[in-house]
Amino acid sequence: MVENDIDGIIEQRNIEEIVPHPKNDSIYSKEFENISKLSKSIEKYGQLEPIVVTSKNTLISGHRRLKVLKSLGYKTINVRVRDFDNEVEALINFNVQREKRGEDILNEIQFLEAEVYNKTQRGRKKKGESGVIDKLSDYAKRFEISRMSASTLLRIEKDCPNLIKRIKLKGNVDGDITINKAWGICSESKGTTPPIESNKEIKVLKGLLPKINRKELLDVLKTTYPYNLMGSYSKLSNSTTFEFDEDRFERLDSMRTEMIANLDFLKSLDAKEILMYNKVDEVRNLNISAKSKSEVFNNLWKATDIFNEELTIKEILNIKPILTKTSSNDVFNTIRVLTHSLHWKQNVGRNLKYLVTDKVSGKYLGLITIGSDVVAIQSRDEKIGWNTDNKFKQKKINNSAIASTIVPTQPLGYNFLGTKLIAALTTSKIIRDDWEKEYGDKLVGITTTSLFGSKSAYNGIKWWKKCGTTAGKMILTPSDKFYKFWHHWLKENYENYNNLIKTENDTIVSGPKQKILNKIFQLLGITSTNYFHENNRGVYYSPFYNNTYQFLRGEINEGDLEPHSNNVGDYDSIMEWWQVRAVNRYKKLLAEDRIDVEPIWYDEINEGDVREWLELRGKNPLIETD
Repeated sequence: MVENDIDGIIEQRNIEEIVPHPKNDSIYSKEFENISKLSKSIEKYGQLEPIVVTSKNTLISGHRRLKVLKSLGYKTINVRVRDFDNEVEALINFNVQREKRGEDILNEIQFLEAEVYNKTQRGRKKKGESGVIDKLSDYAKRFEISRMSASTLLRIEKDCPNLIKRIKLKGNVDGDITINKAWGICSESKGTTPPIESNKEIKVLKGLLPKINRKELLDVLKTTYPYNLMGSYSKLSNSTTFEFDEDRFERLDSMRTEMIANLDFLKSLDAKEILMYNKVDEVRNLNISAKSKSEVFNNLWKATDIFNEELTIKEILNIKPILTKTSSNDVFNTIRVLTHSLHWKQNVGRNLKYLVTDKVSGKYLGLITIGSDVVAIQSRDEKIGWNTDNKFKQKKINNSAIASTIVPTQPLGYNFLGTKLIAALTTSKIIRDDWEKEYGDKLVGITTTSLFGSKSAYNGIKWWKKCGTTAGKMILTPSDKFYKFWHHWLKENYENYNNLIKTENDTIVSGPKQKILNKIFQLLGITSTNYFHENNRGVYYSPFYNNTYQFLRGEINEGDLEPHSNNVGDYDSIMEWWQVRAVNRYKKLLAEDRIDVEPIWYDEINEGDVREWLELRGKNPLIETD
């Protein structure tokens, strides 16, 4: 009897013709088999489920059933006939629901590595085409764990494979530890956190404890991992209490392990890859309705007919930008996230946000954000010639700001040098007046940095002076999920948190993020130097007065400031300067057939495409799926 089935053809075959798969006994050890229960079931109810064989009678699924059926004297049995591209992968996949010993799980992983992952071709997978396997996603799906946990499992597989036998993975009857616990054991075995192994050392510790001042001991515990995860800080009583809540500790320790996995992944990326990875994360978490995003998109400035040269030049010359102070509303957030490649995070401290709109058409031209200036940028500080006393004791840092967002809408930015326009508008008088009105300090200059190196749209803008490039190393910032979680934990549990974001004169400045990250890493026992990265950026400064630098050095008073001779911030000068260059840029692109018609709009950024792009560059992408 033969019948069709979506999983292959079901028919009856001679039991003696069925050949066990040659790899089965190497993966699933015989001594672990317990078939007595299965034997009783088949003896009572018969063969309820066909075994799976290839067209050449090689057994893929049902090795234990075949053994029982033979022992019970069956001559013919029901089989489902299917052929597979990779028989070893099929063999393991058919056992995914089965209870196994830890040894079997480890064997499965090792055979998958040798027979599947190492044999699949790298490259871009076309729709409907097999052959490229995302190992991280496969582990997550196979063991029903998150991609972060799958990443940790991969690290354990690489460094401490035998520990896999003990992990509580799906189907593992020997599992007695979590993935995070296994990674902790693995880290200790590699010497990352050497354990105390002898009773002698424990006795020494017990002998010392009574001699240590209780307050000093508590101070050590609340700042030392893992004991600080057990503490709870009360802002009301300004004290920390310790209680071992196992569930809370496991939850926090799990988040720590996942963050380390995330940092390890980010460390493997270059600056452009980090940019794209963060953009996927940012777009996915943009909580704005499709209707609002559509309304913003339809109101972006664009030429009526980009290929009509006369009309387009007329529209460029008619643009009249106006700066409107705003907040982080839907319009601002939509433009900031969906038209710019850089992942945006608001500065700690002062912040002014502006929506730049064309007065003539009412369309959006771009965004500006001005915030508290970065405390230390070597090339800028050398250009100005100021020191820490100038910045903090004399509070001159409050007279300078950073343009942390200079974003034109597209294709205004590309076709018409929109970045140069928005950058020039950051020097506007309206921004200086708002700063003084809002914060009580006269704004005498602004810093900004380019995205990558010294090649930047800011070059050639007459009001922006190139200072050099950023120097030194920075700590990698983990993905938002982890940074927000641990930043909140730090604020709630670290009594000196305010010292991280303020100077000695209570001046809140931009750039405390590195201090915050460093403190989080320190409290979690993570070596920050393991996660340094270099992304040198061009540094630019726009002085608003002829003697701005002298003022910032404390050599003159506010009343001695002299207006700059280059008309910095003058609206008409900005527009006249930009329009000539915008028209020339447009004509050049038109003549070379390089006009960009489509706006940049990241709303439809495809996670699969980004994952494949990273894979093509040799990276194993940690992109969480919903």
